[in-house]
Amino acid sequence: MRVLDYARLIAQQAGLDIEPVIPGVYRFGDPRYVFSDVGKLKSLGWSVNVDFQRIVNEYIEWGAEPE
Repeated sequence: MRVLDYARLIAQQAGLDIEPVIPGVYRFGDPRYVFSDVGKLKSLGWSVNVDFQRIVNEYIEWGAEPE
């Protein structure tokens, strides 16, 4: 899943009718190509124990909390 897909899912779950924008503008020093690979962790016996939908819901709840 791409970051854009995550952003769309979060907007949808939050009930927002928006389309995330990726302007293509980068600052000096910004990482442009970062990939996550959990292959080595899995080879050590690690596995996902929280589904992505729950993570998104918890993130939305956290963002909605008053300061």
